[in-house]
Amino acid sequence: MLRNDGRVDTVVDFAPGVDRFLLQGGLSLGQIAIAQQGANTTLRYLNQAEPSVILLNVQASSLTPESFQTQALVPSFNSLTVFGDSLSDPGNLFGLTGFFPPFPYSQGRFSNGDLWVDYLSDDIGLEPAQVQNFAVGGATTGRDNGLDPLISSLTGTEVNLPGLLDEVDSYLSSLGSGSANPDGLYVVWAGANDLFNLPSDPAAIPAFLANSVQNIATAIGNLAARGADTFLVPNLPNLGLTPRTLGDGTSQQATALSLGFNTGLANALTALEQTLPIDIIPVDLFGLTNEIIGAPAEFGFTNVTDALLNQGLLDDPGYFWWDQQHPTTRVHDLLSDVFQVALVEAGYLQSGDALLPALSAAAEADWLPQGAGSGLASLTSLSNAPLNSLVPSPDNWLAVSGDLS
Repeated sequence: MLRNDGRVDTVVDFAPGVDRFLLQGGLSLGQIAIAQQGANTTLRYLNQAEPSVILLNVQASSLTPESFQTQALVPSFNSLTVFGDSLSDPGNLFGLTGFFPPFPYSQGRFSNGDLWVDYLSDDIGLEPAQVQNFAVGGATTGRDNGLDPLISSLTGTEVNLPGLLDEVDSYLSSLGSGSANPDGLYVVWAGANDLFNLPSDPAAIPAFLANSVQNIATAIGNLAARGADTFLVPNLPNLGLTPRTLGDGTSQQATALSLGFNTGLANALTALEQTLPIDIIPVDLFGLTNEIIGAPAEFGFTNVTDALLNQGLLDDPGYFWWDQQHPTTRVHDLLSDVFQVALVEAGYLQSGDALLPALSAAAEADWLPQGAGSGLASLTSLSNAPLNSLVPSPDNWLAVSGDLS
């Protein structure tokens, strides 16, 4: 059994093709870095500096998807409600505009395939009727939407698309005089569009970030006031590692802004748990992006700096980024896995009795060859067809300077 519990196990008699590992606690192949060290193979989990398993006299290239099994996960919550931006939007913005984002974006999603919420709900067995997703691409943490100027210019009509607080209001209005489901899980994830639409005065940025964090706290507080009590709240990934900020020279500033926002968010979430009868499950995506992009080969990525969209392909399992600021569907699959581990550790997902293949039959087609420094891919296979057109992302990042401490 493979567990993410900090132990180091040495396995002396693992026989590839005969023996199998059981992944427990929400672990997935995408979260395991495989490396060849001399005659031995090491397995290391995300967020761990040292290998957790050493396979003596085993070649990494001999491991296959059949070398691993997973356990079905059973949720203790019976519904999933999502609020956020393009990282969670299942096609809501496309429904509001009728055209954006266009092909080759996948079915109104800001990626080349399914998003984390698609993978998560499927993995834990939630039916479509159990999932409500209010996320809208471009949403800031407040009532503004960063895509308003672009959509207005493309349509010739002024639009006012929703922000996070508007999404929460829509959900609460749908309840009428009723209460939120106390047995549901509520995901609140936003903030990137605030950082992509900063005030022009650098001196105003600290207060702007504080207000953005307060918006998230307000969203959670308003939901809690109507009965919601279990929240999963990811922080921002390192926006300084996106192709967008790497390309326009604002990478260092974007990293500092991400850190400043995340520090404020962590403090706000702690304060909320101390004052409200709620449970908040934080997820550190800043650390996740740093770890994977810092050692991409260990996790099976071959390109973590360029946008796949710009290469004229719909899919390449080695790419981390789909466009200038949105990840590929493979990364979304990994995000789902990371969220599942957080939910297992918090007690909201339990291991079931059913044993499952570590990869679906479709995903096995994209299994990456194992060797020194290579990782395991868990993704949905898409066509490698060339694109007819490339869609640039709006460029409204403001270069800033100043002390964010």
